[in-house]
Amino acid sequence: MDNKFSLCRKELIIEVRRLFSAYNDKSSFDKSGSPNNLFDTVWRDWKSSFQCVPIDTTDISNDLQEVLFKYSKLKQLDVFNMKQGLILDSTKFKLVGRVEFDELYTTLSIPQTHENSYYKIVDYQQRSILFVFLNINNQISNANQQRLQSIQTDHTQIIDSIIRKFPKNGNYSIDYFSFLIDKCISLITEHNTTEKSTNARQAILFTNHYIFDFTFYQCCRAITTFEELQDHFIEQNSLEFKLGSLESSMREIFSQICSGIKSENLCASKLSSIIFSGIRMYLKDTLLQLLQHLFVNDPKHDSTYSNRGFLHLYILKDLAKKKVFEDYISYINSPFSYINSFILKNIQEYSKEETVITNILFTLNQTTQDLKTHCIDAANSVSRNIDSWDEWKQHFHESIIKFVRSVKLSDLDILDMYDVENYEQFSDLFAKTLEDSIKTFNWRAWISKVLTLDIFYELQEIIASSLVECRALCPFCKEPCQLSAGEHKHYCGTFHRPQGISGWHFINSRKIDVDECTTSIRCNHTFLFEEKLYNYPNYRTVNEYFKSWKILADDSIVSKYWQWVLYTFQKNLLPITRY
Repeated sequence: MDNKFSLCRKELIIEVRRLFSAYNDKSSFDKSGSPNNLFDTVWRDWKSSFQCVPIDTTDISNDLQEVLFKYSKLKQLDVFNMKQGLILDSTKFKLVGRVEFDELYTTLSIPQTHENSYYKIVDYQQRSILFVFLNINNQISNANQQRLQSIQTDHTQIIDSIIRKFPKNGNYSIDYFSFLIDKCISLITEHNTTEKSTNARQAILFTNHYIFDFTFYQCCRAITTFEELQDHFIEQNSLEFKLGSLESSMREIFSQICSGIKSENLCASKLSSIIFSGIRMYLKDTLLQLLQHLFVNDPKHDSTYSNRGFLHLYILKDLAKKKVFEDYISYINSPFSYINSFILKNIQEYSKEETVITNILFTLNQTTQDLKTHCIDAANSVSRNIDSWDEWKQHFHESIIKFVRSVKLSDLDILDMYDVENYEQFSDLFAKTLEDSIKTFNWRAWISKVLTLDIFYELQEIIASSLVECRALCPFCKEPCQLSAGEHKHYCGTFHRPQGISGWHFINSRKIDVDECTTSIRCNHTFLFEEKLYNYPNYRTVNEYFKSWKILADDSIVSKYWQWVLYTFQKNLLPITRY
C-alpha cells in the first residue's frame, strides 16, 4: 500500500510541476484562471486514471456470533451447556430465577440454522449483568453482596486491561474474540478453583450459565474497541483516504509557488514541518518512559513502587489517614482492583503537579534541542557535499533516521514540488524555520493533550505488572501475597488481618474471629473446613492451597493496626460480617 501510494504521489508531483511550468510561461498559458481552478483540472484527470479499491470491512458483531457458535459446537468446555443456576454459598443460597432480558435488550439476529441448537443471544452491551439471589430468608447477606460486587469489578478490570492491550496500529482479527473468550473462561474457572480451596462455607462459585453471560457481556463491550481498531486501520491504509489528504497538501503547495514566494523558502518551511512533526512523535513515544521514571523515583513516594510490600504499606497509611470505611471494604474485598485504581489515581494526580510539568518541560526541551541540532547539522553537512536533489534527500534521511524514526524517505517526496538551487541557503532557511517553530510552539498545551487517560492506563499497567502479578490470597484473612513475581509456588503475607473480616466466625455463633491468623497459628485452637476440624499450627495439612502459604507468627505493629481498624469501624463492620 505504501509503495503504491508513493508511486501515485510521484506521478502527481510530475503533473503539478508540469502545470506550474506552463503557468509560469506567460507566452504559452492563459493565466486568467485561479491556481485552485487550474489544480482541479490536473487533479480530476489524474485521479480518474486509476481506481481506489476499498478495504473490506468486517461485521464484527456477526464475528462474535460465529465464534460463540464454534465454541458451542466444539464443546471444548461445558461452559455452553447452559445449565441454570448460580452456586452461591451452596449450604445457604440458591438462585431462584434469572432476569429475562428479551424485553430489556435488543435481540441479536441469529442464523436460522442455529436456533434449535444454541442459546438465544441478547445484546448486553453497556448493560449490567443482572441476577436474582435468594437464600432461605429471601435475602442475600450484605457481606456476600459486597463480595459478589467486588469479584465482578475485579474481573471486569482485568478484562478491560486485556482489551486495552490489543495493538492499536493493527487491524482487527476475529481471533481477538477467541483470545478474549479463553481469558474470560479461565478467569472465572480459576476463581472457582481458588474459592473451593479456601472457602468451605462461604464460597461464591459461578456456574457455566454465569460464565457464558459474563463472557458474552465482555465480548460485547469489546466490539466498540474492535470497530475503532478496524476504522483506524482502514484510515491509515486506504489509498483513497491518503489521496484525499494528499490533495489538500498539494493544492496548498501549488498555490504557494504560484504566488511567487521563493522556492527555497517554501521548501525549507515544508521540511521544517515534516521534521518537527517527527520530533513531536519521538517525544510522545518517550513521554511514557519519562513520566514513569519521574513517578517511580520521586523522593516523596519513598520507594512505594519498588516492591509490593512497600506499596501495601503505603496504601494502609493512606487508608488510615482518610478513615473512609467504604475504602477499607473495597481494599479488603477486592485488593487488586483497589491497588490498580489507587495507582491510576496517584498517576493522574501526580501528572497535574506543577513541579512535575516543569520537569517534563525541561527534559523535553533538552531532547528537542538535541534532535534539532542533529537535523540541522545533517542538513548542513549534506548541503556542502551534495548537488543533486535526490541524493540530498537520500543522505539527509540516512543522517536523521536514528533520531527521528517516524520520518520515512517517502515523506520527503513532497519536497520534489520545489526547485532548490542553492543548498547552503536552503539549509540556513531550514535551520531558522525549525528553530522558530520549536520556540513558538505551546509545549504546555501539547503535554496536556498528549497525557490522555490511555497514557495513564498504560503506565498504571506497567507499574502494576510487576506488583500485582501474583493474585493469591491468604486462606484465612484474604491478605494478598506480598511476593511481586507471578511465578512462585509458595506464598507469604506481611500485613495479615483479623480473620473475621473475611468471614471466619465461631461455630454456632455470630461472633467473628478478631485474631489475625499470624496469632492463631501459635495457639492450639481449631478451625472447621469442609466439615472437618484442624489445628491452626497444622493448617498446611488441609489441602495444597493451604500448604502453599507460609504464615509466620507476628506481633508487629501491623497486628495493632488491624485491631485499630476493628475498633474504629466496629459499628460499620457488624452488619457486613454476618454471613
